[in-house]
Amino acid sequence: MENREPFKTVLGHALVRDEKGEEMHKSAGNAIWFDDAAEKMGVDTMRWMFAEHNPFTNMNFGYGPAKEIRKHLLTLWNTYAFWTNYAILDDINPATLKIDPAELTEIDRWVLAKLQELIKNAHENYENYNILAFMKKAEEFIDDLSNWYVRRNRRRFWKSEKDNDKKVAYFTLHKVLETLIKLLAPVIPFITEEMYQNLVVASNPSAPESVHHCDFPQVEEEFVNENLVNVVDHVIAIVKAGRALRNSSNIKVRQPVSELLVRIDSAMNFDALQKNEHHIKEELNIKTLTFVNDESEIARYELKIDFKKLGPKFGKDLPQIQKALAELPAKDVVKRLRAQLPVELKLNGREVALNFDEVTVEIKSREDFVVLESDGMLLGLNTHLTDELLAEGMARDLVRHIQELRKEANFEMNDRISLYFQGSEKIKNVFVQHADYIKAETLSVEISELFSDAVFSKDIKFSGESVRLGVKK
Repeated sequence: MENREPFKTVLGHALVRDEKGEEMHKSAGNAIWFDDAAEKMGVDTMRWMFAEHNPFTNMNFGYGPAKEIRKHLLTLWNTYAFWTNYAILDDINPATLKIDPAELTEIDRWVLAKLQELIKNAHENYENYNILAFMKKAEEFIDDLSNWYVRRNRRRFWKSEKDNDKKVAYFTLHKVLETLIKLLAPVIPFITEEMYQNLVVASNPSAPESVHHCDFPQVEEEFVNENLVNVVDHVIAIVKAGRALRNSSNIKVRQPVSELLVRIDSAMNFDALQKNEHHIKEELNIKTLTFVNDESEIARYELKIDFKKLGPKFGKDLPQIQKALAELPAKDVVKRLRAQLPVELKLNGREVALNFDEVTVEIKSREDFVVLESDGMLLGLNTHLTDELLAEGMARDLVRHIQELRKEANFEMNDRISLYFQGSEKIKNVFVQHADYIKAETLSVEISELFSDAVFSKDIKFSGESVRLGVKK
């Protein structure tokens, strides 16, 4: 209408198929109409799905892929709900939350530094129409915010005293959430508007009336801290690898284990990791964390040649090649293989070079250990469970069941309770040995075997035991 092009840039994409990669057809019954998708999966979910897709490839659209996207939205919403629920309990007004930056803890400074990296990434990728790259970073940030910052700080919000540390935690999480929804608003405009109205407008009438009227966030240089981000990211990497070891051993995180051995990558800051070892021990529920210099303290490498690949090249010399390979220092060979360099051998007075893909490495763990290589690290988890460790694991299981019983009884998060139980001698011993822990985690002022009137109770089974639990406000 103005005699010029209607837009400057268009970001298109390849074909949209069904979730199995088949063409959508009404006759085939696999077509999804827009109104149906918007109603069933939500428009923000749809927008996120398109935004994070590589536009150069076909998109497999459907309710299955939408469930995966909704997990990210749910994590974001749950983090927002966490802040909101506790802010209501503590009567927190975000408009009056002011702190001295010197009061920020290390984990506060870490999440704010990570936020600055995300802001920078958003500017670069929005401006270059590379929304996919930004959404991947946003997903990682949301995961770290929920599964590291909030998890590691829950007690700061839970504690009854309204001290300055609690105020700093509220300030930090609110600042992160407010900035994050502004970064995500172009992609998920509706859920971010809902969050903005509650986080900002409700307590600050002078704020812009919509998240879409706000200035786009800018990097705040005072919060940039690449070194801290690097250290904590390495800590998180160890925790994730440790969880993978637990999963492979079918040992729940609630069950304590005695020891984790870690040989770190040379690029990691050993001293900084040691200062953060309490985070690793608590997150992985381990008694002892030991950093070692030599992987032989955790496991040994066994080197084998690929007989199929080398057979046509060396024929009858294969046994001698395998023997010569086994005589080399395994540690040095593995380093070369990781760098995709050839391995040189001496065979009957001549030199033989094996390509990195012609040698396989098997890791043989110590007895009672499971091992894992991840991000240049080698981890070994002791899987032997003593009676003491099993009893502590049962205490943690009991806490989970008691917390569920509190919810079923419609108790508030900060209600103090009387706790009752009936069970075997084994169960009684767990309550006696771990009474302080159970009381602290469930806000119980007393524990008794004698049920009184008006007790909300339930029979449960776990670890081969039958237990009756009761709670009373």
